[in-house]
Amino acid sequence: MGSRLKLQKELEEVLGTAGLPKEKTRVYFQPPSSTKLEYPCIIYELSRTDVTPADNIKYKKFNEYHVKHLFKSLKNELKDKMLDHFYHISHDIRFISNSIYNDDFTLYY
Repeated sequence: MGSRLKLQKELEEVLGTAGLPKEKTRVYFQPPSSTKLEYPCIIYELSRTDVTPADNIKYKKFNEYHVKHLFKSLKNELKDKMLDHFYHISHDIRFISNSIYNDDFTLYY
């Protein structure tokens, strides 16, 4: 299974929708603007790939993902679960737009 698909499964686990049919997981990878979102949900997209060389070889390679958790009520807060679950993650900002809370993360996976 590819790294992105493994990340998809882990995000579904954190959100609590693992094991549901694909259309019910509410974890979206780079969705088109026409996608109707159901809340709470996670949207993630590949930002860039970071390669660390050592001794003329590629020592480490991490994909950087921009991850958004969108939710309507603070009762659905997922920030701490995300920070506890993933090792290379940072919480960047929280803001509200159109009555939807947005938690933005940078995740290296």
